[in-house]
Amino acid sequence: MNYAIYSNFGEFNDTVEKRVLEEINSGRKVTYILPTKNAAIQYRNYYVNKLGGISDLDFVGLDSLRKISTSKKVLDRSLKKYFVKNILKNGKFESLYFSGGMVSAISTLIALGRESLVDSTLFENASENFLKEVGEVYKKYEDFISNSKYTDLTDIESFKSETGLVVFDGFYSMKKADIKFIEKIANSHEVIFNIPYLLIDINYTEKLVDRLKK
Repeated sequence: MNYAIYSNFGEFNDTVEKRVLEEINSGRKVTYILPTKNAAIQYRNYYVNKLGGISDLDFVGLDSLRKISTSKKVLDRSLKKYFVKNILKNGKFESLYFSGGMVSAISTLIALGRESLVDSTLFENASENFLKEVGEVYKKYEDFISNSKYTDLTDIESFKSETGLVVFDGFYSMKKADIKFIEKIANSHEVIFNIPYLLIDINYTEKLVDRLKK
């Protein structure tokens, strides 16, 4: 069963705790996903005191969860910029040019596009040549990710683990690529999403509940 529940931001939810303890007492593993390192430490300490140990309970971040689900090498920010730099430096563009600022801007745009599930086809019919050329750089990046040993983590869509229950807690916003990843996890694992009331998008909770139920 996959479901989302609501609680005040930063509080330990009784429903989540009860379900976590049920899984552990049944001899199954639980993976607990939190947005920050400090939150992971806080929750780890809480459950250590509660259980006297947490051998069957892992606390990780969302990116860490992706990393353990792939054998590919992670393409970090500096490598992304290096890749974009080489395209600009060696390509023949009319509107784009090689500079540190241009490299940073295009790298950021690609990162936002990947996180938002917006691909390079968006730029194909752009009226401005500048945007078309940005799309060309983006397409080269997509092809590289698809055919190389590297990943930027937004393309990870499977979760390889013997974990029975996966808990997401404390996230007050999620990128579209994150939601897609969670949906994939929900196909093979029980997922609980503990949603704080403090949200940027007031409809965010209902949208997520609907998507997890599908």
